[in-house]
Amino acid sequence: FKGEGSLKSPNQDCFSIVRIAEGTWGFVVLDGHGIDGHHVACRAVRALARLLTKQDLGGQEFCSTAWFEVVCDKAQEDLAAFAFLTDPELNCQASGAAGVIGVLRNSSLFVANVGDCRALVLHPDGSLGFSSCDHSLRDPVEVQRIEAAGGEVRECHGGSVRVFRKGKTFPGLGMSRSFGDMSVKDCGVTATPTVAGPIELMSGSRLLFASDGVFDVMSNEQTVDLLQGQDVAAMNSEVTARSKVGWEEMEKSYCDDITSIFLLFRGP
Repeated sequence: FKGEGSLKSPNQDCFSIVRIAEGTWGFVVLDGHGIDGHHVACRAVRALARLLTKQDLGGQEFCSTAWFEVVCDKAQEDLAAFAFLTDPELNCQASGAAGVIGVLRNSSLFVANVGDCRALVLHPDGSLGFSSCDHSLRDPVEVQRIEAAGGEVRECHGGSVRVFRKGKTFPGLGMSRSFGDMSVKDCGVTATPTVAGPIELMSGSRLLFASDGVFDVMSNEQTVDLLQGQDVAAMNSEVTARSKVGWEEMEKSYCDDITSIFLLFRGP
């Protein structure tokens, strides 16, 4: 869903679903930010979809933490090359994207996230079984890494917390990990994912991969309540509709872009 607030602003969310091999699928949701965030998200989602098909990438075991780290590092390298070689005017210094990646291998799910896109897994009875953890600037561990690398984390007007280059008012990034955002890559803002799995699924398990257009206005519990039926398309549409209502109640004239991939697992 294209957010509202400026008719001139592009949708900065992107997603991809890719068949990796027989019985193995990849899912990617990216949420761009900054003036060229849509270009970053579009480029990165294509790179990630391609990289997910390389099961022996970097000589690492497929779906291991090290393998996902190589996948994300390669996507970050691709963004740097894309910005430099393809369009020098492309602002990757203060534009980037958060992302969540899922790899479903038979009945085993692996999740890697960078920033504040999120994955949820529901048990067949509809209860929440797993949630990825956002990379927040209110997490002392994340702040310590950034400050140790020479970045500054400051609370700004309105209570938001942002990352800046030391002694500067730039770029004011609102998360601790991301793709792109080249200006703070030497200040501890990495594209290194947090990896979880294998998460073993059963017939009837439900999977949701979504941007913060959902989770900025709905808690995990509120989202889970919408995913209790059998009509996958209707439930996914309801997530979008309820998110739009949440943005209307919170911001009145603004709604973030909203993207979600929802699956009802019926067995490998």
